Parts: sequence; C-alpha cells; structure tokens
Amino acid sequence: MGKPIFFVKKKGLFTTYQDLGRYGYQKYGVPVSGAIDQLALKVGNLLVGNSIREAGIEITMLGPLLIAENKCLIAITGAHLGAKINGKPAPLWKAFLLNKGDELSFSGPQEGMRAYITVAGGFDVRTVMGSKSTYEKADIGQAIDDGDIIKCNNSYEEHTKSKLHQNGNVIRNHWLATHTVPTYGKHIVARIISSPHREQFTSTSLKTFAQTTYTVKQADRMGYRLTSPSPIEHNIGADIISEPIPVGTIQISANGQPIILMSDRQTIGGYTTIGTVITADIPKIAQLPPGGTIQFQVVTVDVAHMLIKEERTMLAQIALGVTGCGAQALALINE
Repeated sequence: MGKPIFFVKKKGLFTTYQDLGRYGYQKYGVPVSGAIDQLALKVGNLLVGNSIREAGIEITMLGPLLIAENKCLIAITGAHLGAKINGKPAPLWKAFLLNKGDELSFSGPQEGMRAYITVAGGFDVRTVMGSKSTYEKADIGQAIDDGDIIKCNNSYEEHTKSKLHQNGNVIRNHWLATHTVPTYGKHIVARIISSPHREQFTSTSLKTFAQTTYTVKQADRMGYRLTSPSPIEHNIGADIISEPIPVGTIQISANGQPIILMSDRQTIGGYTTIGTVITADIPKIAQLPPGGTIQFQVVTVDVAHMLIKEERTMLAQIALGVTGCGAQALALINE
C-alpha cells in the first residue's frame, strides 16, 4: 500500500499520470501516450532521485489544487503555470519539501502549456500494459479526479535513505542550473527530418513549407493543427497506404495544412507526411500554446542523434549532482 501524499481538492483542466509511454502495443492499436514533454518529466524525476522512467503528474494550463497529506519531496518542472505553496510562489526546476497541510495551487499559464509534478519514490499508480500513463480516450490508466487521495511508493524518509544518500552524505544538488532551464517562447523553430513522401508535394509547396510561419490552431495530446494562408499542394493527392506514425510526424491532409502528431497519436495514418520533428525539439512543440507560431528547419539524422547525445549527457550530469555517485547516476537514467 502506498503512502498518501495529496488530497485532490480540484483536479484542474486536464491532469493525468504520465511516464515515458506504453510500448509494445501499437500493433494492437494502442497509442504510446506518455509525457508530451519528456525532457521536463525526466529532469523532474532526477531532481527527486527517481529513475527517469517513473511516472509524474502532467498538468495542462490550469493546474489542480492539492493538499499535502504527509511530508514529501517534490519537484515542479516544465511550464510556468503560476505554482504556489500556501499562496506564495513555488520553486520551479528544484526539489523542495512539502509538509502536511501545505496547499499546492496553480494560478494559470505564464510561460508554456504543460508542467510536471514528480515525487521522491514515485507515485503509487496502477500499471496497465507496462505503463502508468493515462490514455483518457480509451479509459486506459488511472484517472485523477476531485476527491482522490494520491499516494507515493515510499515515504520521504524511506526514499531519502535508500536512494538519496551515498556514504552517509545527503544529496547535494536538488536544482537545475539557471542557464540550463528551458524557456518556452510563443514562436519557435522546430528542426525536422525530411519524409520519404516529399516527392508527392510540388516543388513550389516544398519551398513554401520551408519559408512559412505557421500558427497553432488547435493543440492537444494527440496533435497540433497548424494553419497558414499558403496551403501545401500535393502532386497526386493526400492519401497513402496507411503506415506507422512516430511522434513528431507532420501530416499534410487534403486541405494542405500541417498536423504534428504527438503522444496520444493514432498508431497508423493514411495521409502524406512532409517530415518528422526531431526528438530534441518535441518539448518545444509540447509547450507551444494555441496562437503560437512555428517555423520548420530541415536537418540531418546525424544532427538529431548529436542532440540526443547532448541531452543524455545533461541528464547524467543532473543525476550525478543529485546522487553524488556515478553508478547511482547511471542507474537513474538507465533503469
């Protein structure tokens, strides 16, 4: 049995449990789901001494109102949604203690769209098909509702003793260095890998795509609908034989407007694709609000791989700063 840590007084606009996703079931039509900004979740978990694969609470724009049931170590990462402890600004990108009776609230978005709460020891959440992620449309995973009691796997004291001590020394760095904290603008440049379908678009449209600034018309966990005055033209139509869809795929439907597919995307799709957003830039998309704008820049697979290696190095440095032990740090990012 887990230990109670939060009473959910109000659940907020869209608040769910998410880890890094549900893999191995796409062949049965089950979406991967998982945190839409996985970097923010990974960092949050490391700051409290968890594996990067542990589940956190994903908050979209208007956050919940939570009352601490017991002492716990938490971190809030991702978007600045006006997090407050007992009415005073809460630290972001930093682990800190909540005491029993403390009230965690969110006043509204100031920068970005999605924030993450992680807790030392991880949330005690039902695992479904190998993941704690919630896919609401199919009622997969454990929902968060008003009146719920949220639990964690270990008490703060147990987790500190087992995970956050090394040779008798308490963890050293609970925070992310200021210069490494992501910023979430309302205009972004997203790097993409070109799609093998590019020959199905007119050469003029390919140039238009590269030079156009798109506006986010709609945005949810499934995808981002973009719009511009200059639609993309197909050579022979928008339909293809359905094929698997990785996260970040940019479909161009018959209306010529792009759709970027995200964590809750369908497993296969039958529209032509013009490119795929590289993994390192998915968090930029995840934090872009409706009305935000985006431009695309084509890069090579080598560049995409280099950026992932840089991210992994950064995560390893965070884990080392928290644990003070190289072996423990590697375990947290490799578990």
